[in-house]
Amino acid sequence: PIIGMLLVMALLITVIGGAVWLFRSPRNETVLPPVAVVLPSEDKAETQLVPELLSESAALESVRQALAVRDPAAVAGLMHLASASAEQVVDFMKSLPEVDGTLEKMTKMISINDLSLEGVLVDFTKNGQARNRIAFLSRDEDGMWKMDFEAFARWSDPPWKEILGAHTGPATVRVFATPEAYFNGPFGDDSSWRCFGLASPDVEQILFGYCLIGSPQEEAMLRMLADAPGPVRSILKLQRKEGGDSRQFEILDVLSKEWVLKAMPPSER
Repeated sequence: PIIGMLLVMALLITVIGGAVWLFRSPRNETVLPPVAVVLPSEDKAETQLVPELLSESAALESVRQALAVRDPAAVAGLMHLASASAEQVVDFMKSLPEVDGTLEKMTKMISINDLSLEGVLVDFTKNGQARNRIAFLSRDEDGMWKMDFEAFARWSDPPWKEILGAHTGPATVRVFATPEAYFNGPFGDDSSWRCFGLASPDVEQILFGYCLIGSPQEEAMLRMLADAPGPVRSILKLQRKEGGDSRQFEILDVLSKEWVLKAMPPSER
């Protein structure tokens, strides 16, 4: 009987101990670890931990502040800049109502995890016609979310007016790219050249970009467009080729998939 009582007491202690452990464990709180993503660096790919993405309210407020900036000294705290100056940013924002009309609404629409980007669709109306831009947000080196100005402005260097005019040097543009089949002039041999249609909301006509078949540029373009349901936003470096018409350009480099300038690994260029 004594042995039996000892066994019962041991069982009770085990059950009570287990119940206490269950009660104290955080069953109603699921804490997810940061997501590991690979971010490119100059030397090698480094794996960094990225916390959860930006909330809708914070994303919309970041874009509102960026659109309202009128002081060049405040630009760097709100936006990522590359080749544009703070003064150019302020001038662009001042001219935005004339270019795109009245701001109607903003909608948080996309999260691009492989590039650590958040996207906000900004809708305008001008003369009864709808217009829109995408504001891409990403972190700076201090972890602060900022809007990418050049992606929002669909920045080209030099401006499109020069690219489509007398400019003959290289040009960096933000365009929608899709497979095409227009072969003419110096790009008339379809066994040597791959053709892509290039479109911009800031250019009335469709342009054409060409890569030599088998070149790194062709490989990068095909990889970028693989399985895409439609045109893909991209940043390309173009240049006129002697004998081509005003719509034809050779694709010198594929700088980014998306309108935010993110370095692509050498294997993808």
